[in-house]
Amino acid sequence: MSHHNQNHVCRWSLTTVLIVTGLVIWTSVERFQDPVQEKYVFLMPPGNADFFFPFSGARALVQGANPYLNDLPGLNDPWQRGVEFVDGKEYRGLYPPAYFILYVPLALLTEDWRQAGRILFIVNLAALFMLAVVSWWLIVRILHLTGQARRWSVLMIPLGFVILACNVASGYALERGDGGDILAALLCWTALALFLKEWHLLAMFLMVPAIFIKGYAVLCGIGIGLLSLSRGTWRRAAAGAAAGMAVFVLPVIQYLPDALNWLRHNQPIAGWSLWWNHGFRNLFYHLSPALAEPGRWIAGGYCMVLAVACWLRAYDARRHDDAAESALWSTLFVSSSIETMLGIAPYSYIYNLLLILPGMLIFFIVSPFLVRSQGCPEWMVHTVGTLNVLSAFFVFKFVILDRGDFPSPGIGMILFLLSLGVVIAGMWPQRRADVASPAGAAA
Repeated sequence: MSHHNQNHVCRWSLTTVLIVTGLVIWTSVERFQDPVQEKYVFLMPPGNADFFFPFSGARALVQGANPYLNDLPGLNDPWQRGVEFVDGKEYRGLYPPAYFILYVPLALLTEDWRQAGRILFIVNLAALFMLAVVSWWLIVRILHLTGQARRWSVLMIPLGFVILACNVASGYALERGDGGDILAALLCWTALALFLKEWHLLAMFLMVPAIFIKGYAVLCGIGIGLLSLSRGTWRRAAAGAAAGMAVFVLPVIQYLPDALNWLRHNQPIAGWSLWWNHGFRNLFYHLSPALAEPGRWIAGGYCMVLAVACWLRAYDARRHDDAAESALWSTLFVSSSIETMLGIAPYSYIYNLLLILPGMLIFFIVSPFLVRSQGCPEWMVHTVGTLNVLSAFFVFKFVILDRGDFPSPGIGMILFLLSLGVVIAGMWPQRRADVASPAGAAA
């Protein structure tokens, strides 16, 4: 690859990262613009409003009570939000039962949900930092960076931490005390890194809670599990999955019928067409209400096709012992499989974007270079770069021209999926050329 072409491709990646960083900073400091106020997050003082329910469920477990149906004192919602009554019974908890297991250590430390929420805030920040580390590691592995290029690439860790911790979606998660999506993201992407390092037992152990916290990682977990079913690794993968089930599922399996009963009667938050619902249904609803359901499933089907294509390439890379290709296609599979679940969900609230943001950032950085390394035509490189820039703008700006009903993140996700489709099409005909040369690493 010529020096000119390397710089040309790098400019697309650098432009996208700079746009993301600028938007994160802009949306963070925008609250100081006249009129001075919070511009995006609808605050619920004193904070940790969403944390209260799973923590209450964990407290019920510690006391040997049903986290959904109990009369324990101190577990009434301080905000007096609508609680579901099913067959005359008041339901508490309001989350899948495996979610409560995560907060049992906090419930053992303190009964004060506000003190526990402050501890969780620190845990969430640490998790976001670790997500930045894992994202950097995946970039290094995909591009096979060595020497000076690898040392300089470490700067991606603090930059990634700023992007992941300071965007509006993270702001919502931190203010609401929503550790579920943050921790699920960390568990899922860490499991991928451990899988790539052939630590299959621990990878599948972590994938179990990632799946059962809210279910968004179920396709991802199935795919990684299937990739682990080789002759030399299936026993470790199966042992890890069994251990994960024993720790995170079996202790609360008796409450699963109550959880399903609550889910069947659950009423979503009003105003699902606002910007903070980034699912496909919301996006197509704004084009035409008649397109909401068909568009949701068509886009979800397209996303699923991308996930299957990436899984097949990941499987092929593992058969050929190609570490860089395996990392690339496994990363793209995790991204597209999670987005399939997020996109088809009728109510996909903004804080669950954290599950896919690491994959999007990795894709923004590596995709133009990878397309060029495959010898694709110039228009394809420009197409990927342009789609990435537009996707980054819409996903990280969230609200445009004060239009609270404009589905900006949903548009950004569709553009991301289109760019991913172009990359898959460009790299499908042949195995990716070696990008581990000193010139490629420098790029």
